[in-house]
Amino acid sequence: PDLKVVLMSATVNAEAFAAYFSPSTPILHIPGFTFPVEEMYLEDVLSRTQLRIPPPPSNWQPARAGGGRSDGEEGGGLTARQPQRYQGVQDPVVHGSLCNWTGEHFTHELVVDAVEYICLGLDTPEKAPTSSSDPSTGRPPMPKAAGQLGAVLVFLPGWDDIQKTHNMMLEHRLLGDRSRFRLLPLHSSLPTSNQREVFERPPPGVRKIVLSTNIAETSVTIDDVVFVVDVGRAKEKTYDAVNDLECLLPAWVSKAAARQRRGRAGRVQPGWCLRLYPRWLHDENFKEYQAPELLRTPLASLVLTIKSLGLGRAEPFLGKAMNPPSLLAVQNALELLRDIGALTTDERL
Repeated sequence: PDLKVVLMSATVNAEAFAAYFSPSTPILHIPGFTFPVEEMYLEDVLSRTQLRIPPPPSNWQPARAGGGRSDGEEGGGLTARQPQRYQGVQDPVVHGSLCNWTGEHFTHELVVDAVEYICLGLDTPEKAPTSSSDPSTGRPPMPKAAGQLGAVLVFLPGWDDIQKTHNMMLEHRLLGDRSRFRLLPLHSSLPTSNQREVFERPPPGVRKIVLSTNIAETSVTIDDVVFVVDVGRAKEKTYDAVNDLECLLPAWVSKAAARQRRGRAGRVQPGWCLRLYPRWLHDENFKEYQAPELLRTPLASLVLTIKSLGLGRAEPFLGKAMNPPSLLAVQNALELLRDIGALTTDERL
């Protein structure tokens, strides 16, 4: 056909798709209007809050991802805890906290402290830093939501993190005040009626705080969000074709996903994004885009769909994909389908 329409999320790699269809495929950019969003990284948050991050437990080891990967680098070579990067930090409290930060422990406490920092009135001019150039005094005042307190959207890796953070906030001396704050979890497993609550505007004088997984990146838009708090991690499927093992593990998000999260705060007015990880980690170690799901999941279900649609043999068909899976992953899927009697030895249903 002369026209092919691909519907994708906002984090699509347009250049890769254009090159896949044809080297001469034109790209038309239609910019959408978004309000400016100020960014703060972990070092900025710590310098303002003076939060002390304790050392990790003595038995702490960097979490390892599936397939022999650790925190996004082949062979397990990368750990987010790299004290040598903070030698130039003058403030001893900030320096100590940065050196103790691992990205895996003290996460929920850090989130609660960041939300408290937002909710203590730092979006009002009289309590905000006045200088926009001196790093020691911070940035301009946080914007005030038109006619009401701005909602806070917190991105957490999974449901267990949401529950733990939610419970900590309920017991918090400030955030636990239900007359002033509405705490709402958001997860794909929640009933639709509960998910709808995040779109409702709270009464005057009440601030809405939404604790969400990456479902709030692209699937839903909460239009009164002014502040985003991002821990930079998400649960991600991984597949090890050698061991034929599928896992769901926390992983650092991509730069595209981080941009999308930040943009949640600039939909209807200027906003702020508090990134609870260091700038160097984002700039140097976050991938531009997440690996395609075709490379991160078992292929048995997809192969079965290919066969049911009469698209031919699985291996050559999948080899035409923009990011073709490994031959071993395809063979594992075919072997499983044969073992359960879904396919014959010659790939027939």
